[in-house]
Amino acid sequence: MTSDLVAYTHPSPDEWQQTLALVDRVATTEFVPTAMRGKPGAVLASILTGRELGIGPMQSLKHIRPVEGTPGLSAELMAGLVRSRGHKLRIITRAVDEAEVEGVRADDPQHPLRVTWTLKDAERARLCRIGDDGKPIARSQNGKPMPWELHPDALLLARAMSAVCRALFSDVLAGFAHTPEELEAGREQTETAWGEVEVDTETGEVSPSVGAVTMTPAPAPATTQGMPSLDQIKRLRSKDEATDLVRAHHGFAAYVSQAITEMHGVGPEVDWWPRASVRECREVLEYAVELADQQQHETSAAGGPPPAADPKPGPGKEGEAFPGPGDPVGGDAVAGD
Repeated sequence: MTSDLVAYTHPSPDEWQQTLALVDRVATTEFVPTAMRGKPGAVLASILTGRELGIGPMQSLKHIRPVEGTPGLSAELMAGLVRSRGHKLRIITRAVDEAEVEGVRADDPQHPLRVTWTLKDAERARLCRIGDDGKPIARSQNGKPMPWELHPDALLLARAMSAVCRALFSDVLAGFAHTPEELEAGREQTETAWGEVEVDTETGEVSPSVGAVTMTPAPAPATTQGMPSLDQIKRLRSKDEATDLVRAHHGFAAYVSQAITEMHGVGPEVDWWPRASVRECREVLEYAVELADQQQHETSAAGGPPPAADPKPGPGKEGEAFPGPGDPVGGDAVAGD
């Protein structure tokens, strides 16, 4: 069993003409997903992507969906490709609150990998929230239940499956490492309104109807007094969330700047934040809270008033605190980001 990537070969002239003829015939039919229907260029791109993965045209149209220019593969297709190469995927657990999948490479059977996806992971990824009864809650903008509320077991399984495939079988996926649902959920500063969708309750595949998935800007966080809690910081899953948390607490940016200086030996003028990992940002924010608590205690012990918020902005440009680019974290990166 070899794990070498297959070198790309151009379609022969005959194959190319046959593909163009096929695209012309099927582009407007019901067999093409609504988002690509009537768009020969998109249909052709889907078929060519599938060709590089070793699957046929109709399989490509069913299991490959682009999201903002990035092809997403269904978890069902990922599993099929992996198993067709002689590797193993085992479903260890499938439940409404947890899914666990094990992958075993044919050329390295002594080192299997297991990935677990839970409702807690889904909540941290802002795909749903967990109600008092322990069940997931996910509603569209018009109040209708969304897939994570209706079919959590199937979607948890799809997430665990794609995470194993991404981590253990990257050579099989050839870089197409996420499902369309993961790519949609990874959009920055947006919230998804699913509308009417179809969910495969066995595989967890989400198929939105035309115009069903709309993306709207998330509201700007409200500014509050005081410091964020350590629990809020521990729940951060991206630098966008960390940036919002800093901006939402008046005066906190000054303590963050001090924490960066003391922990990393750089001043606020250094563009440290965009280059830092999510884990490093969390550590800095936790230390910034300690600095704020320490100053408050010292002021209280001296009998003085609470310290005034330092108007000085944190590291950034034109007075903005931490405008670093988004650093979305995949669902499988639940530890040690």
